[in-house]
Amino acid sequence: MTSTHFPDSLSGRLACLEPEYGWTALATQRAYVTGVETGAQGSTIFSLRINQYIKNITDFKNKRIGIGFVLSGNAYTLGYQAILNQGVNIFTDAAQLVFYDVDFESEFQDILRGKIDVGMLPTSWMLSNHAAEMDLLLVHNPIQQAWEGEPFPVTVSTALVPQYSLSVAPFVPLQIKEAVADALMRLNRTHPAAVKMGISGFTVPATYAQVRSITRDMAGG
Repeated sequence: MTSTHFPDSLSGRLACLEPEYGWTALATQRAYVTGVETGAQGSTIFSLRINQYIKNITDFKNKRIGIGFVLSGNAYTLGYQAILNQGVNIFTDAAQLVFYDVDFESEFQDILRGKIDVGMLPTSWMLSNHAAEMDLLLVHNPIQQAWEGEPFPVTVSTALVPQYSLSVAPFVPLQIKEAVADALMRLNRTHPAAVKMGISGFTVPATYAQVRSITRDMAGG
């Protein structure tokens, strides 16, 4: 039997601004992953390397699985789909699900302490905050891939999706949309705002259609 534990989690559902509410993406963020500029991000599914009971995704059955945030593509949706593609449904096959509500640090530490067996977190977050401990982890379903012709600098467990986009509500006048988009495109890596945000700027808007499709499949249509 599967038990579910929600520590301080918020109820909600996955949604996409563009199709759900008519918003339009103006620009997609370009960030740094291990110092390399990229407009993509991915998810890492991992366990402790010394855990002798987990060698691959098929071993996730009857294990304790952590979910970083149920409204996140990289802390849940993509990882869920990658695991499901290997024949494991975490909602029916796991011994326990622990929802961390964006407390990625607690999820990571719970893996190291053995309080959960499997985690799924944004790859860029893990490398930015715990690069020194990555050797302690076994990364499942590692993939080296490219995003729009650019090699992604590290392996991930899932498909790649765009970095965060800045979107605009449908009632905003066209002139304002154009002005904001133009300003974002002119924001280079040395601009004080970009430096403070830790990004390299923005590029033409990408689409989250893949995440939306996975979400729709998870919802049953």
